[in-house]
Amino acid sequence: MRRPSTRRQNGRLDLATYEWQLQNYANLRTRQREGPTVVAGVLLFLNELLPTSSDILEWIGESREDTTDIPCERHWRQPSDIPDETKLKRAIHVTAVTPLSQERALSEFDAVVQKIEACRGIEVAGRSMFAVCKGNPDDKATCDACDAKTFCPELVSSKKRGRMAYTRPDRANQKVLRTIRRQDQDRLRLRICCEGNRYSPQRHRSHGDWRRVELLRSLYCSTTR
Repeated sequence: MRRPSTRRQNGRLDLATYEWQLQNYANLRTRQREGPTVVAGVLLFLNELLPTSSDILEWIGESREDTTDIPCERHWRQPSDIPDETKLKRAIHVTAVTPLSQERALSEFDAVVQKIEACRGIEVAGRSMFAVCKGNPDDKATCDACDAKTFCPELVSSKKRGRMAYTRPDRANQKVLRTIRRQDQDRLRLRICCEGNRYSPQRHRSHGDWRRVELLRSLYCSTTR
């Protein structure tokens, strides 16, 4: 994976969350009482050694929004532009492990577990899951992966208010979306002409090639039988 940003967004965890997980792993290792004392943890983000174009675009966006601890220079647009020293710096992240940092991480872990157990207990007592667990529709990636996304009241109400988190599609997806919209428009025109046997080739001379119209007409008729 690539190096995360310093702020959680679009369902992706931030760098502090991975540091928090590392503190819990270090505590488990310390409890085994085997080997030397854990004084540091290392996170490796191997994608930074050979970043893709999308990785660089996300990095540029994080640098613009000041949500990365290692910003991207303006003239870095391709993987070959990034110095090896910077790639290694972004790929390797070392965080200190102390008794205080472990205690803080364990306290946060216990707080999350307590919330889960409390919600579960109230749900077992007879209340609805949605009345117990508060949704977070602003986190689009989490909603996409949730099994309750088709009937979640929080998600439905957020869509009505128009504040559902939106992730701008990349250029390839934008091209696909434009193609789908054009096909939907063509199907709508064909539906108007197909209904009541009023289909007329002359009405579609301005909407593209005749063969394309014939193909779309067959697709429409096959999907409406």
